[in-house]
Amino acid sequence: MIGSYHNIYRVGTILLDLGYWILNDVVWVKTNPMPQFRGVRFANAHETLLWCKKSKEQKRSDWEIPLCTGSERLTVNGEKLHTTQKPCSTV
Repeated sequence: MIGSYHNIYRVGTILLDLGYWILNDVVWVKTNPMPQFRGVRFANAHETLLWCKKSKEQKRSDWEIPLCTGSERLTVNGEKLHTTQKPCSTV
C-alpha cells in the first residue's frame, strides 16, 4: 500500500474489534497539501480522523483547523520540527 490514507480502514476495524463505537469520521481539509510524486496521483488534500468512544455520544463531524503558524509552530534551529504540525485546539 502506498501512503497512510488506506490505513484508516484498518484502524477502524481494530477499534470495532476492541469494543469502540465509531461515532463519526471527521475530514480535515488541508489548505496547503503536499504535491504528489510526479503528479500521477491526487494530492492528499485531507486527513480522516475517527471519533470513537465506548459510548454513543455524538459531536459535529466537520472541523476547520487552521494552519499551525506563529509562536505555536515548533521549530529547532529555525527549522520546522514537524511538517504537518496541527494547532492546539479545544474541539
